[in-house]
Amino acid sequence: MTPCCHCSPRDVLHRPPIRFSSPGVVPSLLTQCQDSERLEELSDLTVVCGGAHHLALRNSTSLPADRTCARVAPTDPDPVWAIEEMPVGRVMGDMVLLPTGDVLIVNGAAHGTAGGPVTVPVLYRPDAELGDRFEALAASAIPRMYHSSAALDTYGRVLVGGSNPHVGYVFANTMYPTELSLEAFLPPYMNPRLDSVRPRLLAAPPEVGYGEATAVRFALPVRAGDDGDTAAEGSAALGEVRVAAVAPAFATHSFGMNQRVVELGVGRVARLDIGVYEAEVAAPPTPGIAPPGYYLWFVVHAGVPSSAAWDDMRQEAPFLLLHSEAQGNASSMVPSVHVASKTTHLQARMEGRAHQTPSPFVVALPLLPTGDHLLLHRGI
Repeated sequence: MTPCCHCSPRDVLHRPPIRFSSPGVVPSLLTQCQDSERLEELSDLTVVCGGAHHLALRNSTSLPADRTCARVAPTDPDPVWAIEEMPVGRVMGDMVLLPTGDVLIVNGAAHGTAGGPVTVPVLYRPDAELGDRFEALAASAIPRMYHSSAALDTYGRVLVGGSNPHVGYVFANTMYPTELSLEAFLPPYMNPRLDSVRPRLLAAPPEVGYGEATAVRFALPVRAGDDGDTAAEGSAALGEVRVAAVAPAFATHSFGMNQRVVELGVGRVARLDIGVYEAEVAAPPTPGIAPPGYYLWFVVHAGVPSSAAWDDMRQEAPFLLLHSEAQGNASSMVPSVHVASKTTHLQARMEGRAHQTPSPFVVALPLLPTGDHLLLHRGI
């Protein structure tokens, strides 16, 4: 869906005349693909949030930013816009799709075209009941307005950076100087209290073709002295496991290009060892659902995602079969993997080795040449 910067959404699809004349949070697409054989069950959702009155360009400080969000399912036979209200108005914000299917709205300004920072992120849960979809999260101490950006990383954090409401770089003698720092915002699912249900991705396909059957292997926490029949393990067999493929986005000027979350079809979940599982996964059936390219694959258990692995969605790709032999306590190992080509049946084997995941609360990014501007922002 193409955003229109000088018209209301009713010019795109019929809806009440609420204007989004100045950049609001960009439209985002969430796709559910529970059964690759039944395209009619797909569910798409486009959400447009915030913005400013068209006169804000000439009155850049006093006119408040818009608080409304408009959502529509564009693939419905008769799409209708539904209007909701955010906790605060926001213009020039950023919207980030999370592997849980929720949406983080962050950065932006509260007045005019770029005046008065909004430092409180908002979580939007599209599947919640109307009136309960928005949740205000922990505020940042850093104003991030015009020329700020946000993107999801492989650990499920949201990297937030930038801000420059000036023509050039201005670092002094101004209320909102040019900001070159980066923050790692931790969504609520990264709360350490959720570690008891947090999955750990052990193996995933490096590449997959459309319509192919593949698998992912993951581990769930096991309490000390338990025989494996835990609440966490039981829930895995009861359908609380999902696999989300998230397209990487590049964001600028409140527009997160290439954003897409595809919930892949999950079949049988087999228990291989204490705390170790293998789930059958169906790749998207067509490029219309997931265009070719790289995706981050997350395992989501009880609403809590793992760290991700990169997968190359290709027209012609080998498919992955995970080695199912249990070797000792596999929960601490990266399991052996067989990659079988459809045409040559060649196999490449990756031997298990100790699996070490960096702490999700440590940001490992190259520092900017201007100095130590790397910060950590907890959203929990």
